[in-house]
Amino acid sequence: MKLLTAVVILMQAAFAFSIQVPNFAPKVSKKFVYKLCGGENISPQILLKEIPKETKSLAVTIFDPDAPRIGGWWHWAAFNLPVSNEIKEGVRPNEFLQLKNDYKEFGYGGPCPPPGKPHRYIITVYALKKMVDFPKNVSIKRALELINPLIIKKTQIVGKYGRN
Repeated sequence: MKLLTAVVILMQAAFAFSIQVPNFAPKVSKKFVYKLCGGENISPQILLKEIPKETKSLAVTIFDPDAPRIGGWWHWAAFNLPVSNEIKEGVRPNEFLQLKNDYKEFGYGGPCPPPGKPHRYIITVYALKKMVDFPKNVSIKRALELINPLIIKKTQIVGKYGRN
């Protein structure tokens, strides 16, 4: 019985909602870095596997829990992305519903940590039951509260970037 349970768990893991982010996780490529830190500030390509069938839209966030301020640093929050196995690289601020990041800009704002220890950048993709309808000026924290009852599943991956 224990062997059967282990096989079922492994099979579920093999076919679970998952994420890959080439050139961002495990190590962030320079082109995804914020312009003030010498990058191109391009949002990364995100590849998804096993999106739940009942998904009506996707949302993505990037968060730095290591930022030197209480509450971390939000780099990106995008909602109402189409259900697809790929979120393309270079999403523009006027595509989809994108909120203000902690740079006070709509859309993606890449890593730009202070010199020292590398920071972690947590990319989360949410499979949602429906499209969302809230204003662009809502805070990211509030938006995440609003989508919480709509989340079917979520998946995460972490990239690291530091400056010396």
